[in-house]
Amino acid sequence: MFARVAESGSWTVIVPLPVITELDGLAKSAPPLGAAAAAAVAYLESHIRSSSLTLKVQTSKGNYLSDLVIRAENLYDRTGQTDVDPETARAQTLDDFILRVAAFHLTHFADRSHVLRAAQEHGYEDKKRSALKVLLLTFDRNLRLRARARGVDAADEKEMARILGAGG
Repeated sequence: MFARVAESGSWTVIVPLPVITELDGLAKSAPPLGAAAAAAVAYLESHIRSSSLTLKVQTSKGNYLSDLVIRAENLYDRTGQTDVDPETARAQTLDDFILRVAAFHLTHFADRSHVLRAAQEHGYEDKKRSALKVLLLTFDRNLRLRARARGVDAADEKEMARILGAGG
């Protein structure tokens, strides 16, 4: 499903680097979870360059990575506290950093429909008014609830399958 969304050319898919950190950890788990996480990381590693228009990996500092060769970032300062930025200072878990990236994009939304090839092919301009700016896709129920509390739309895999079935 993720590959379908990322390769469709209809959306800009932003993967927060803390997601990859979590996937790297889960890849060490027993199958089927470990195998699925390893496959997700392999997909990202192999497609980040070739799908650079629609697939982006963003660090917690707001930078985009062109590959995943170096993918560790220091989320905390030397005292063990989070970064001095007030927004970052409130983030304590990887989920907090993930939510922060989604909230950032909601606040600083940039309409990229003119650069997405499938948007023009599928008449996106007609659907533009009803389209979501940001959708956080996560299987984590608590993260979905926290996202919605911050005004970020969130979906699980079943909701995303319905979205893709209806419009993808």
